[in-house]
Amino acid sequence: MKLTQITRSRLIDIKDYYQQKQRLVDESYFNLILDAIKKDSAFEDRLEYQTPGSKKHLPVYTESGIINFNLPLLLESVRTTARIWQQNLPNQGNVEVFSLVGLLIMLHESSHVWQQLGLDPYPEINRLNHDVYYQEVSSLFTKLKISWSLKKLDVYKYYERQANIDAMRELVSIYAGDENQNNIKVQHIFNLGFRPKGESIVHDTLNASGLKYNYNTSNIPKDLLFEVGLPTPPNYQDVIYKAINRFNYGESSYEEVMRLMKKL
Repeated sequence: MKLTQITRSRLIDIKDYYQQKQRLVDESYFNLILDAIKKDSAFEDRLEYQTPGSKKHLPVYTESGIINFNLPLLLESVRTTARIWQQNLPNQGNVEVFSLVGLLIMLHESSHVWQQLGLDPYPEINRLNHDVYYQEVSSLFTKLKISWSLKKLDVYKYYERQANIDAMRELVSIYAGDENQNNIKVQHIFNLGFRPKGESIVHDTLNASGLKYNYNTSNIPKDLLFEVGLPTPPNYQDVIYKAINRFNYGESSYEEVMRLMKKL
């Protein structure tokens, strides 16, 4: 998922308005964000969302391309996650961190809409998303009913990792020039840095799900292959992971990792 600059500007305006008014996130905040993303040209006005009510015991989830959120639980989730982020942002107040976390959650779920509706410009990525979601993730969600098991969700590492990467990439642009941006960059690199047990993260997921790898990715850029968790040439993967390690040790910059991903 990659948003246009017009959409990013709209999201910046929403975030800035809430912060200037010292207004905590609320249902209107989530609605404004999702309406802005829905208008993005790549989403083709197909993003849908609804509040299913108290019978659902999840704060937010995306099913069959529709974002569902239970408002009281979602607001509690924002508060809980914000407390974690504030450990690295001691100078930020509740309004600023809450708005960041609320935006992060909506971007993450919008990425799942992107996956489930097959909106990627590369058909093979859409086919992969379809195979894993409709054969595995959706059936697991139906079986679990009330709550996700993080242990079981480990088999869908590529699926959740991709949504995190999409959300963090967009947040890096949205928070340009803001002190929050450094922490967002760290989280972006953290998700990029997941290493596969086998040939790729996608292979790990398919093997755990009993599915076979049968995708032609020859026309997909290497940086996108790496983001999704698809196989990349060994030399590319080695260089990127080394750059990520240097970043983690403070020996390389976020910008250098991004440059190498696109350049190689």
